[in-house]
Amino acid sequence: MDGNPDLKRTTILNADLRYETYRKGSQYFAVSVFYKKFDNPIEQFYNNAQGAGTRNFQWRNVPSAVDLGAELEYRLRLTRIAPALRDVTFFGNLSYIYSDVDISTLAGARERPLFGQSPYLVNGGLNYDNRTHGFGATALVNRIGRRIWVVGQDQYLHTWENPARCWICS
Repeated sequence: MDGNPDLKRTTILNADLRYETYRKGSQYFAVSVFYKKFDNPIEQFYNNAQGAGTRNFQWRNVPSAVDLGAELEYRLRLTRIAPALRDVTFFGNLSYIYSDVDISTLAGARERPLFGQSPYLVNGGLNYDNRTHGFGATALVNRIGRRIWVVGQDQYLHTWENPARCWICS
C-alpha cells in the first residue's frame, strides 16, 4: 500500500437519542437513533496511477459523509419463560445504518455508502451461567451487511465485502 502524506484528520459530529429501561437480574431493553456527519472521512481507494494493469491501494479523504441509523438492544433472562431456564440469558442487538458519501467533487464517482459501513448489523447469543457448579458457556452469532472494501475509481468498480456470518461458542 502507498501512504498519503496529504491526508486530513477526520472530524465527526455525532448526535444520539436513546431510551433505556433496566429490570432486575441485569435485564434491559434499549432503542436509539443516531446521526453522524463526517468531514474529510478517510477511505481506501484503488490507486492505478502507476500504469495500466497495476492496482494497489491508497488512503484518501473524501469531502464528507453521513450516517443515519437506529439500534435495538436487549438482554432477557429466560426464567420468565420457564423456571428451569434460570441460568440462561438471551441477548443481542440489531442496527440499521443509512450511509451516504458526498461525491460532488469526485470526477466520475457514483452515489455510494461510506467505505466499510455495513447497512445492518445483527448480534445475538445465549449465555448459560451456573454459579453453583462453576460452569458457563456462551453461543454467539453475528451478521453484517454488504459493505465496500475498496472504493473504485476510473475503470475499476467498487470492491464489495459480502455479508459474513460468524458463530462463536465458548
